Amino acid sequence: MKQQLIEFNEFIIFIVKNKKRKYAIHLLVLVAAFAFAVLMYSRIVDFSN
Repeated sequence: MKQQLIEFNEFIIFIVKNKKRKYAIHLLVLVAAFAFAVLMYSRIVDFSN
């Protein structure tokens, strides 16, 4: 999971460096939603155990 997040960050940095800021903002929103979903999912898994 950490490896995926690192690759995700590098991908975002690549896009921001290419000055596609419109896309970067959308990606940041998507990443925040993705991180929140992962956090909630991991909590649900913890509760089931």
